[in-house]
Amino acid sequence: MKGITIYRFYQKGLSLIELMISMLLGIFIISSVTQVFLSSNDSNRLNFQLGLMQEAARIAMSSMSNDVRMAGYTGCIDESSIGNALLQNNASNEWLTAEQPLQGMDLSDTQSKMDALATSESLLIFKLDPDNVFAVTNHDTATGTLTLDSNVGSTLSSGDAAALTRQDCSQVALIALSSISGNTVTHTTSGSGDFRNCVTQLKGAFRCYDSSSPTGALSFNPGYLKPVSSVGYFVKLDNGLPTLFRKEAGTANALPVVDGVEDIRIHYGLDTDNDGVANRYISAGDRSFRHADWLQTTSIRIHLLTRSESEVLPVPAPAAPPRTYLFDGTQVTQTDRFLRREYVMTMALRNKG
Repeated sequence: MKGITIYRFYQKGLSLIELMISMLLGIFIISSVTQVFLSSNDSNRLNFQLGLMQEAARIAMSSMSNDVRMAGYTGCIDESSIGNALLQNNASNEWLTAEQPLQGMDLSDTQSKMDALATSESLLIFKLDPDNVFAVTNHDTATGTLTLDSNVGSTLSSGDAAALTRQDCSQVALIALSSISGNTVTHTTSGSGDFRNCVTQLKGAFRCYDSSSPTGALSFNPGYLKPVSSVGYFVKLDNGLPTLFRKEAGTANALPVVDGVEDIRIHYGLDTDNDGVANRYISAGDRSFRHADWLQTTSIRIHLLTRSESEVLPVPAPAAPPRTYLFDGTQVTQTDRFLRREYVMTMALRNKG
C-alpha cells in the first residue's frame, strides 16, 4: 500500500484583491476621521471668533457707557450757565471746543476735526475731570490771573483746556491756560499751545466759536479750576484690524480700546418739549457740529458692529444666495467670509449741569 503524500501551501502575503479592499477601507476611515477633524476644527474656530467678538462688544460698550455716564459733568448738581472762551490753534482739537454734553460728528467731520484715518462717525462726550480740582484763592479779572491753592505745573500745561466753576455753580467758563507759573495761571487772549481764548471776560452763556459775546467780568473766587477731560470715540484700522479708538483731551493721538469693532452708529434722543423724555432720535449727520439742538440730548442708543479677526464662514455654494447681515436696521450684502454681529445699548444721560 502506497503512502499518501500531503502537500501544504503557506500564504506569504495578501492577494491583490485583498490589498485593494484593505486600502479602500483605510482610505474611507482616514477620510471620515479627517472630515470629522476638519468640521470640529471649523466649529472651534467659529466659536473662538464668536467669543472674541462678544468680548470686544463687552469692552467697547463698557468703556463708552462709563464715559457717557459722566457726560456733561461740571461738578454742579443744577444746570449752570456755561461761557465758552475756547478757540483752537490746531484743527484736530476743534472737537474739544464744545460744551454740549453729548454730540455726534459724521465721518467727514470726524476725519477733519479728530483723526484723518477714521472710518466711522464719532461720539463726543464733554466732561470735566473729577479727580483734579484746584481751589481758586484769588482772581484778578482785569488781567485774567488766577491764584490756586496748589502747584498745577505737574498736572496742566500752557495751552491746555480747563474750566472755572463758581462755588455757587452760578457760572462755568471754559478757558485756555495761557501761562502757568507754580500756583499762578493766566487766561489771557495771548499765549501759545493747543488752545487760546477769545476774551478774558467770562460771564454769561456765550460761545467764542459763534462770536456771541460775554456780558461782563466775573470773579471765580470762590471757585474751582478743573481740567477738561472730554473724550471722543471712533473706529479706524489698527494693524489691519478694525478697532475702536478713544481720544482724550490733551493727547495728540487716540488710543485703541479694543479691536474687532468695525463700525458704530449712534442715535441721540432729543427732548424737544423739556419734559425729560426724548421725543425724537437724530443721527450724527442730522445736526451740524456744536448745533444748539445737541443741548436737548437726554438719551443715546449705540449700535456696535463687531467683526471676526479672520474669515471663518464657509465658502458659499455657487447657486447659494448672497450672505447678508443687519446693522442699524439695514440689511447689508456681504462680499467676504468674515463673521459679523450687531450689539445695541440704550442709555439715559445722568448729568445736565
